[in-house]
Amino acid sequence: MKILWLSFLNRGKEQSVVRDRRIFFEENGVSSLSLAFSFCFSKYIYMVRNMLFGKPVRDCQEIFSVSDNVILWSHVVGMTGLVFNELDAFYRIVDNKLNVSSFDVIYAHTVNLQSIVAYKLHRRYGVPYVIMIHGDIKHAFISKIPYIKKYFIPSLVAASKILFVSRETMKQNLLYVKGYSEYLYKYLKNKSAVAYNGIDLQMFYPINKNSAKKEVFPSDIYDETEVIVGYVGRLDYEKNVHLLPELAEIIERKIGRRVRLLIIGSGPLSYVIESWASGRNKVTYVGFVDRKKLNLYYNAMDVLLLPSRSEGFPTVILEALAAGTPVIATNVGGIPEVLPEYMMLDKNDPLESLGYLDLAAILKRPRSYYRSIVRENFDKRYLYEREIIMFEDIMRSDTR
Repeated sequence: MKILWLSFLNRGKEQSVVRDRRIFFEENGVSSLSLAFSFCFSKYIYMVRNMLFGKPVRDCQEIFSVSDNVILWSHVVGMTGLVFNELDAFYRIVDNKLNVSSFDVIYAHTVNLQSIVAYKLHRRYGVPYVIMIHGDIKHAFISKIPYIKKYFIPSLVAASKILFVSRETMKQNLLYVKGYSEYLYKYLKNKSAVAYNGIDLQMFYPINKNSAKKEVFPSDIYDETEVIVGYVGRLDYEKNVHLLPELAEIIERKIGRRVRLLIIGSGPLSYVIESWASGRNKVTYVGFVDRKKLNLYYNAMDVLLLPSRSEGFPTVILEALAAGTPVIATNVGGIPEVLPEYMMLDKNDPLESLGYLDLAAILKRPRSYYRSIVRENFDKRYLYEREIIMFEDIMRSDTR
């Protein structure tokens, strides 16, 4: 079986959840080519945005690299370029450069550029495709911009299978589609399924917590009496990162111990977090950390905090739990499908609801308990083997 993977280019790299799946598939005999691509606007457009909204200028650059079976492609466009010609130009490049008909299935991650390209390739070559939806499709620009909105419903209808990262993600997105028509809702529901992101238990595992803290924090900062409250993820308002200091203060009052915030990630609010770290002696900001090094940081945390307003199925929760670190997160997206109720915050008022949690009990539970949550339900070996079987069924049903 041979699969063409289409995904979003993230920080100049293939998305980690896509890369994990692809590598597992390849290790189990599946041949593949991965095309990770994105468009971004020129620095001048971002400079205007910065002046209007006070946001930092985003680093946007041309990228084109080919290594083994992975192609990374990013293109800088003008304000109207993406809408009027860049999408078709990119499709023609894929059409001309790849022997598309040699693939058995196309696997498109997200309903956006990726699903459009998959749809158009399917129309031309008849190759079946699967769409994996990671978040809310109502926020995807494919459902909003007039020039490409015409592909939104057809790309869903023509897919052989639509996968969602959680039951809640599937439920909310199908309800959104129901607004178009009851018939469309029923049709898409019949070919929808949940495919959780799995976790590599050999990459994320418990190590000595004190040793991890000593390695992460400089000797002049490290205090073994501190409770380390961590955050890993994108730094923006959707993630409620601006609430982290207040949440840390509540935890400090409840447990009667000094708390230090350890923040990892990048995004629009990076400059705010940097100002916290320079102005408060209880905040450590690390910035972006390569995923291969994250296990050390999860082990240095006493608890991971994720107060997001919305989520799909955040893998950081699985990674922290696999490392034996408890997680406190809002009850949004697929999070209730992972965490028990006594570890969740109310999405409408995370600050007040934190006050009702038994933090002492959460911190005292053995690390093996938290790792068992992942081991029993989200081991990638079991989850991705089922996906491979599904793709084989689609390939056998191909009537080309």
